[in-house]
Amino acid sequence: MHDTMRTYIILLLSCLFLMACHRQSPSGRGQESLPEDSLTLLNRQIASDSLNGDGYCRRARYYLSRDQLNLSLHDINNALSLDPSKSEYLITLSDIYLQMAKVDDARETLDKASDNDPLNPDIYLKLARLYLIIKDYSLCHQYVHKVLTLDKSNARAYFIDGYAWLEKGDTANAIRNFQLSVQYDQNGVDAYRVLGTIYSQKHDPLAVSYFKNARDLRPDDTDILYDLALAYQHNDRFDEATMTYADILGLDSTNVKAYYNLGYINLVHTGNYPAAITYFTRAIGYDPRYVEAFYNRGLCYEILGDLTAARNDYHKALDIKTNYPKAIEGLNRLDKNAINSGH
Repeated sequence: MHDTMRTYIILLLSCLFLMACHRQSPSGRGQESLPEDSLTLLNRQIASDSLNGDGYCRRARYYLSRDQLNLSLHDINNALSLDPSKSEYLITLSDIYLQMAKVDDARETLDKASDNDPLNPDIYLKLARLYLIIKDYSLCHQYVHKVLTLDKSNARAYFIDGYAWLEKGDTANAIRNFQLSVQYDQNGVDAYRVLGTIYSQKHDPLAVSYFKNARDLRPDDTDILYDLALAYQHNDRFDEATMTYADILGLDSTNVKAYYNLGYINLVHTGNYPAAITYFTRAIGYDPRYVEAFYNRGLCYEILGDLTAARNDYHKALDIKTNYPKAIEGLNRLDKNAINSGH
């Protein structure tokens, strides 16, 4: 798998797993998201009913979502002391262990939960996730199959299975599972983004459609908008790319990549060199070590005949990245032209 795509999908998968701990699943067994101001309420609930483990479990999930793992572990142990066999508590404990990188403890906890509650698909989903993380794809597929036996429309199971196939290099099976994921959860923005990324790597215009679906679900997400803009750009739809980059800057006026890509479109595709210089300059303003922006701004200056400014930018690029080939070529080109013109 392409390294960039793998890194990107790992981030998506991590986000999906974190969300899975706090949102309701299709089976209704998942847990609600907890807002920032809910800790006071949780404390009051526990104080008023200290023998009910559910309050401790809810507060454990609150702490887990904020990476306060010791507090989370303390609370879930309190919950388990009140009801040691409750699968909801054991699942939460496994999530804590996994976030603490205690894989064996997480697996043992989930095995215990499955013994106590063998018809709960969420337990097998967590086991599938665990085996995916440790790259035991055979067991990952087995537990996905168990989930789907109990809940054939479980979108997250198809997502995990798709990622396992992708890790194994089987793009066709990966696509099939990601498509099933969005079939059963049309709000599955993560699966749309992964599909868009796969098709982008294949230089397939279908990438645009998948990123548009993701954009429609999260219209203010600048990362998704960037995915879409880049897909437009790679498919020579420069007007749409330009408008989408403008949308990004309307939400985040400091977005360096949007400025750079607008500069690149104006340099390479529309030939509007003054506009390209403006965008590259803005990118440099927010990232003074953006070597490609310095080089491309230098190239614009060279094309426009401002050779001093071009030379300065090529030197700045080399200051940032020693032996940067394009900057060296640019300086050599300027020197050769100077010799040929007798200067």
